[in-house]
Amino acid sequence: MTDWNRPFHVTVVCTGNICRSPMGQVILSDLLEDAGLGDAVTVDSAGTTRWEVGNPIDPRAAAELRRRGYDGSAHVARQFEPGWFPETDLILAADAGHASVLRRWAPT
Repeated sequence: MTDWNRPFHVTVVCTGNICRSPMGQVILSDLLEDAGLGDAVTVDSAGTTRWEVGNPIDPRAAAELRRRGYDGSAHVARQFEPGWFPETDLILAADAGHASVLRRWAPT
């Protein structure tokens, strides 16, 4: 059952959660804040693997974000957990491979 009193929850997903998905999280969060939707939508990110869990954003991704006026310095990589499906309203997969993994993990 959907809790309409909570913010809409978006998770951006890539492989290791150190480059594409955290960049998507940071930029989407900023755009939503600028649009006045910061309280209505929460954005986070995760990876499909455990390879980078606990690591910061890749320095190249952080540099590109900084170059465009964004800050990804607080990011810590994590893996998507199948138990998150019920509370995640929208999952943005970085590519078809990530979407395939997420479909396999999704509850039936």
